[in-house]
Amino acid sequence: MRRAPAAVRPVDSRKSAMKQFLGRLGKALGLLLTIVGGGVTAMLLLIIALGQIGGWGLILLTTLLLIPLGIIPLTIGSVSLYVSARLAREAVRDRFHQMLRKDTGRISLLGFANATRLEPAAARQYLDTWARECDATFDVTDEGDIYYIFSNQQPKALPAGAAPFRLVERVMEKLLA
Repeated sequence: MRRAPAAVRPVDSRKSAMKQFLGRLGKALGLLLTIVGGGVTAMLLLIIALGQIGGWGLILLTTLLLIPLGIIPLTIGSVSLYVSARLAREAVRDRFHQMLRKDTGRISLLGFANATRLEPAAARQYLDTWARECDATFDVTDEGDIYYIFSNQQPKALPAGAAPFRLVERVMEKLLA
């Protein structure tokens, strides 16, 4: 079977690459905003708690500094981290489905790790979970390479514990449902 030239990649591959890129960008932006917003929020709350600021000074400090420089960046950063984690997991799942179609259900552990740019241990966690879900079989070559052989049934779920913000994910799912 001939492969398409690199310049004419399938749409799925571009979407997966875009999800990976946006996931990394969101993670960097989210970490920055969370650290800055959390630091400003903590500092201003400490000033309010320790200081004798009251009345108009408290209202002014809260309105002009705490909310726009602390709470808003903290919230945007947290949401960005959540979204980036979700995009990264979706990119891994998309790459897995691409490999299933391309390799007719036979996926090597190292091939999957290279395609998803995951450490082999993390790639194995994903593949082991999907293998249990789909009753996949394993094949170990003489060289020690591990191949997962999937039937026509394709898994939909991601491994448990893959999300760093599992509680936030559950809350967001309930809010969006």
